[in-house]
Amino acid sequence: MSQHNALNNRSRFIPPTEIGSFVALGACRSEFIGSASGVFFANTVFKAFSDLPTSQEVGNSKDLPNKLPAPEPAHTYLAGSETESSQQDVTHSGQVAQSSGFSALGMLPTPSMSKELTMAYFRHWHPVFPFLHGPTFLEEVNKAYGGVEGESVSILSKGPRPQEDLCRMVTVQCVFGIAATTPGLQLDHACRIQSTQGLLQLLAALYNSPDILSLQALLAAELYMITAMSLRAASTVHGALTRMMYHAGIHRCPFRYLQLPEPVRGIRKRIFWCAYIFDRHLGQALGHPLSFNDIDVDVCVPGMPELHRPVPVNQPADTPGDDSPELVLAHLPQGQRQERERLTGMAVESPFDGSPVGPGVRDSSEGQPTSGGEKQETILGLIATHAQLLGTILNLFHNSIHTRSVDLDSVQEITCRVHSWWNRLPLSIQDSPPGGTNDLTSRYHVFFTTLYNHSLLLLNRPFLSLPRERFEFKCSLQAAINASHSLLMDVNQHLENGLFLSWPTSLSAVWTAGLVVSFATLLDQYPFSKSNELERCLAILDRMSKKWSSARQCHAALNLLSRKLITKYEMPNMVHSQSYPPPRSPRNHSLVTPTRRRDPSVSSTPRVSKRQRVEDPGEPTRQPPQQDAQWAASIYPSESTFQTSPNSLAVPQYIGPDFGFDTSLPDEFGEGQDLMNEILNLDYSTLFSGSI
Repeated sequence: MSQHNALNNRSRFIPPTEIGSFVALGACRSEFIGSASGVFFANTVFKAFSDLPTSQEVGNSKDLPNKLPAPEPAHTYLAGSETESSQQDVTHSGQVAQSSGFSALGMLPTPSMSKELTMAYFRHWHPVFPFLHGPTFLEEVNKAYGGVEGESVSILSKGPRPQEDLCRMVTVQCVFGIAATTPGLQLDHACRIQSTQGLLQLLAALYNSPDILSLQALLAAELYMITAMSLRAASTVHGALTRMMYHAGIHRCPFRYLQLPEPVRGIRKRIFWCAYIFDRHLGQALGHPLSFNDIDVDVCVPGMPELHRPVPVNQPADTPGDDSPELVLAHLPQGQRQERERLTGMAVESPFDGSPVGPGVRDSSEGQPTSGGEKQETILGLIATHAQLLGTILNLFHNSIHTRSVDLDSVQEITCRVHSWWNRLPLSIQDSPPGGTNDLTSRYHVFFTTLYNHSLLLLNRPFLSLPRERFEFKCSLQAAINASHSLLMDVNQHLENGLFLSWPTSLSAVWTAGLVVSFATLLDQYPFSKSNELERCLAILDRMSKKWSSARQCHAALNLLSRKLITKYEMPNMVHSQSYPPPRSPRNHSLVTPTRRRDPSVSSTPRVSKRQRVEDPGEPTRQPPQQDAQWAASIYPSESTFQTSPNSLAVPQYIGPDFGFDTSLPDEFGEGQDLMNEILNLDYSTLFSGSI
């Protein structure tokens, strides 16, 4: 019986499949994008498509050019470096702009334009990320224009507070830059932030003062960089921001401290959760470790019941019950379930995400976000709870392979919590709003449906690199197809939504959905007759390409895959295999060295990779250890091997492999290898380092 249980436990354990991409740009410089970004899955799809015949093999049809466009490598798709708008010099005659005093921040727009931008920001962005205080921001804008509308004066006051002046200018100009992403609004080139590097240099002066104004300025700059798809720069700012927040105690619930006035408590809570949401987004987009650990956070979620009681400044030492579980629980958030269970020995279901929490929490009807004047906190609270779920997904699937442990029970639990989060949303968010609806929550329908379906894609994507005969692969592929279909259908109906088209999560979600549909169609798991799904995806990416260069890369790649599918299904006298080999590990994968079957006629002369890792020239060639072979067998096992080999899941030492495909590899796939040459034969030296 014990042997049966051991085999059953091993059968529920999923070996690590997705791994990040490491590129050495020189002896002292390298870049890394983690597995959470989806780079491994993109390469899996590209490799599968490389086995398709090219147009030369089907008669050089005039309808399909022999030379297909060459999109950039998967390493760059999910985190571009600049926006299209930053490259265009748009001028409007008759408008006078004011100097900001900081060349990197650009000029102030005209007062009439600033009014439009302010209204657009508070209509579309502030309800989602309310780290600013509206009346205070309007006062800051008024100060920036010298207090007199239309009067051309210097933006910088000559007072004794240059730190406040810098905070004001960074916040105002970044807010204007964010609002300018709204369809129909266009900033003059001179009024735009001129350079990411220049902005980063200005922000350095704010790092030594963890006050509210500085934190708000840094959050505004980070959000601006995120919307501009300068994700590495945003991540750099975020690193400093999180340290400053720890210094100021922002990660502790402000309602515990009587020293803080009521208005300050609210803004501190909103600042924290906005930074928390940015943290999860950047962690997923770049595949980097998270900066906020949930076990170190006890800030209550906005719009949810306040769980804390203020701690008096001077509490008598002999106050009874100081160490009682009830008093301790009053200062713990709902997410701290382990401590609650330790103190009480009981656990109940959370009213907002389905996770266990301790007793004393109000029932689900009370746990729902409030309404009326609290709708702004409602939106933030719902996104914050989703960010908590996203962090759990990232920690489950994308920790280091040395510590990563994925089992089906954990996957089912987090999947249940994602569904629970969606099912508890207000109907005004879940249902597609009718034409003309102007309700605050209904305006964000497509935003929340994208978060939901993207979460389902993130949950199922790691299994899509397993061998295709595995049940987990088949089940996850169908779930991913369903999420992709729902996402593309809904997004296609809301292409005019300015917030959606400006938030980078939308690009990642649409790109992943397009890859899933292409992959499933290639494997005959999705009807080619439904190819209009890919057409929808390409139309959405085309709209996004006007804003982000990375969207153009995604569009070019999916367009290439779409044309390959046309070659497979529509070209006459097609010669292609009806079955496809299981996914292979990328070339130069130093963790996995599977045995390849080669044609004896193919020369065994070693070929030199186009991208070499930096190595010691005197170091002898490293032979793959037995440990590596065992780990390789755990990723691509046969059914019998997976169920009977107790040592097949050993994890070797990580030595920094190159995860790109070697385009000079001897051609095992016929002319199909030309596709990989087109996709991967590009320079990696400019990844994520562009300026805006």
